[in-house]
Amino acid sequence: DPSLEWLAERGLIPRQPESTDLPYLELELALSLGMAEYRKKTGIPRFTLALSGGRDSSMVALLVARGLRYRHPDMDAEALKAHTHGILTTAYMATELSGSATRNAASGLAAELGAKHLEVGIQPAFDLHVKLNEELTGTALSWDEPSHDLTLQNVQARLRGSLIWMVANQEGGLLLSTSNKSEAAVGYATMDGDTSGGLSPIADVPKSMVTAYLMWAARFHGL
Repeated sequence: DPSLEWLAERGLIPRQPESTDLPYLELELALSLGMAEYRKKTGIPRFTLALSGGRDSSMVALLVARGLRYRHPDMDAEALKAHTHGILTTAYMATELSGSATRNAASGLAAELGAKHLEVGIQPAFDLHVKLNEELTGTALSWDEPSHDLTLQNVQARLRGSLIWMVANQEGGLLLSTSNKSEAAVGYATMDGDTSGGLSPIADVPKSMVTAYLMWAARFHGL
């Protein structure tokens, strides 16, 4: 394919792809260029993303960066990072249950891609919602009670969704949803949590492909 040869010649991909690379490269080109075209045609200045340190949001962030790489073939690595900083805002929103592994993964990926990265603790907001719920319903929610687990987990996700929407609105950006096809198939996604957004880039990508793509991208792009 001459177009793939051109990508390699221009340095947009590290080498001429082998047959085993093609499914992943086609997926990357389709989704990343699709997002770039959507932003261009709508006139939306930037993307916003809740970057959790997990696989789904990592794939979405990487696709944004790859789309910018393909759209600006003449930029060197540092110029591209600077450009990405002006296009992509990511945010890590921690509670007391969040660990350093996910925080470091989120901040590390954002730095590698050049994204503008924000961090904040949302535990006070979580505690306030639990308190208000107790005043409203008379039920004191606790992680020690297994039947309360779903409610408490969803509160965290929805608070993150609300806050990242605020960031997106403030910056005039388009919030990207991170829900994948497998979550939709089994009803696992949190409504108004990881389903929040105006565009859902991986809605038709199953979790197994998310994992496989990220493993390929790490090798192929040297991430």
